[in-house]
Amino acid sequence: MDLNGEKTKDHTVYRILNFYNKFDATELRNIKYAMIFVPILILIILNLIIETKTILIICGVNIFSLVALIYAILILIDILSKETGNDRMLEIADAIRDGSEGFFLTQYSTIFQLSIVFGVAIFLFYIGREVTPDEILKNILGNTVISIIIVISFFIGALCSAISGYTGMWVSVRTNIR
Repeated sequence: MDLNGEKTKDHTVYRILNFYNKFDATELRNIKYAMIFVPILILIILNLIIETKTILIICGVNIFSLVALIYAILILIDILSKETGNDRMLEIADAIRDGSEGFFLTQYSTIFQLSIVFGVAIFLFYIGREVTPDEILKNILGNTVISIIIVISFFIGALCSAISGYTGMWVSVRTNIR
């Protein structure tokens, strides 16, 4: 596959750069300005609507987290568009990429199995004790439902950790050659 005059086996990078290259300089500049001003504008509007400052802070954190992710993607695309070197460098980089993906699958399949065991242990731990002193919440949901929510939260955290690990590996393996 030819990517900006370079041979690569990485179809994902090729698709990302093809999508990015559809934008001209003016559109990219507008996206960057929107990343600065739109979140601020949204927070000003939310400040007029939402009375609870805690909810406003949570909204602000989520909005700026999304902006940070978009900015990180723009930086990644800029790095991925750089030259990758000669054929020997690409061959070595492809071998490193394949090895790291194999390692990741092996490692996270083991971690997945352990997380199931720990999820059951967490459920058993919380089902047998008073989860919350809040009588209203306990009467509405009950210990079983609260314990299930805690276990689901654990699994969501484990999934986010796996996504973070894979993303870090994916980016580092593909950008180290540039």
